[in-house]
Amino acid sequence: MATVLVLNYGEPLQRLMGWFLRDSGLDAVEATEVDEATEIIRTNPVRAVVVNSCESLEALAEVVDKLRETIADARIIVLHRGGHVEGEPPINADLCIHDPDSPEYLVQAVQAAVGDRLPEIEPHEAAEEIP
Repeated sequence: MATVLVLNYGEPLQRLMGWFLRDSGLDAVEATEVDEATEIIRTNPVRAVVVNSCESLEALAEVVDKLRETIADARIIVLHRGGHVEGEPPINADLCIHDPDSPEYLVQAVQAAVGDRLPEIEPHEAAEEIP
């Protein structure tokens, strides 16, 4: 029974993300492919999805859209290194985190998502509101 799904899509930014979440007491499972993630979503009560990837922003936007088709009401957090450019597709996430190097911050962000305590604002601004 998963509460949090960590999708380590392609090369993950934070290699120990799932471990950090489990160590903090969250029920977290991991997947490496979108099809695997959607199957977990279909068979488990997932409250939050963490897309953990070094892939391009365009690829991440596509992945998030596919996840939204499967689980519209889950909170989606995207870890990426930024580098936004004009004209790129928007990422339909609840939270976008550019600096995934603080495990404590990442755990707090996921706990906020699971507890439905994320602010309803632009995903990058929402990341700045996490204590």
